[in-house]
Amino acid sequence: MSHVLGHIYRVEWSNPYTEPPAGQPRILAEIYVPEPRDVLMPPEIEAMHRIGSGYSITIRSLVQPPVERSPEAKAATRQKLLRNRMEAKYPLLADDMIAQDIARKPDYYLDGTSDRDAAKTARIAAEMEEIAYLTANANRLIVYEVIP
Repeated sequence: MSHVLGHIYRVEWSNPYTEPPAGQPRILAEIYVPEPRDVLMPPEIEAMHRIGSGYSITIRSLVQPPVERSPEAKAATRQKLLRNRMEAKYPLLADDMIAQDIARKPDYYLDGTSDRDAAKTARIAAEMEEIAYLTANANRLIVYEVIP
């Protein structure tokens, strides 16, 4: 289960399919609140929001990213799941089918690496960078642009 670190309150562009007008940023302002507070919405964010501007107030929970497993652990799990799958589907030919699958994807089953690992590692690094930035600026309103 993920551990909630706090909440991010933002004034951001409300339509994900369009861009804000006149080169305005997607996020106007944000504040990270590490602990629950009695007030539902930080007043700083409410003051930044203008009804009818196309921007809305969003709330997002900030959670600690999951711990990445080692390639050896991934390989062991993948081999175990492959064996279970093949023994259920082809009980008499399971060993031959397992050998074929491992020969077809040795990196995936023996080294514990896959094509998606690099993208996942980059995504987790970006999340950790965001967490570090927000926790360093906890309870501080960060304004990117003000709408008149």
